[in-house]
Amino acid sequence: MKAKAKPQFENIFLDRARILIMRGYKPKDAAEQILREVAMESRGDTTILEKTRADAEEFLSRIRQGLI
Repeated sequence: MKAKAKPQFENIFLDRARILIMRGYKPKDAAEQILREVAMESRGDTTILEKTRADAEEFLSRIRQGLI
């Protein structure tokens, strides 16, 4: 049985967040930068943008709770 292939944007936020944070960005600044980049790259694809925005909110929530 084959595993389902994940959509290309599935982990887009987390991968980019790790890279930016390792380069010295604060988590909130990294989230804002990623949202801007994805908005330009997705060219108005609201599905991708909504998914990334939800991932950003979840990521920042986990940071605030001390889970990450």
